[in-house]
Amino acid sequence: MKKSAWLVLFLLCSSAAFANPVVSTMESLFSATTVVVFFAILVETSAVTILLWFFDMSVKPVYFAFFIGNLAVYLLVFLPVIRSDVHWIAAEGIAVMCDGIAIKIISLFDSVQEASFKALKWRYVVFISVVGNIVSYYVGAILYAE
Repeated sequence: MKKSAWLVLFLLCSSAAFANPVVSTMESLFSATTVVVFFAILVETSAVTILLWFFDMSVKPVYFAFFIGNLAVYLLVFLPVIRSDVHWIAAEGIAVMCDGIAIKIISLFDSVQEASFKALKWRYVVFISVVGNIVSYYVGAILYAE
């Protein structure tokens, strides 16, 4: 029961947050938005990697694989969804789902698994994805604060 309560708490926290900060339109490659998004993705990748380390996954391969996966989710899924005037809660859910799928796929490769690795359960994948996206939102909010 306690685990379910924590999961509900994290889901409620993330329902009030965008998956990745998109506050203004992107005017140039080196705009403030690009810098904020880059740092938000770096911090989210770090948080997810630390959590996956507790599940006996190698740090370096997971970090690089999830960075590439998270960048792809942001550019190919989240940006088009948020620009198509979809409600932000739906965009958040789609981003969390895609990040979770990326985490699950990454965990299937032998190169990221340590000797005592056990397959990740979906509830842990969802939890890790939600935590990563919450961290990403707060980094964006802090960097955009005036």
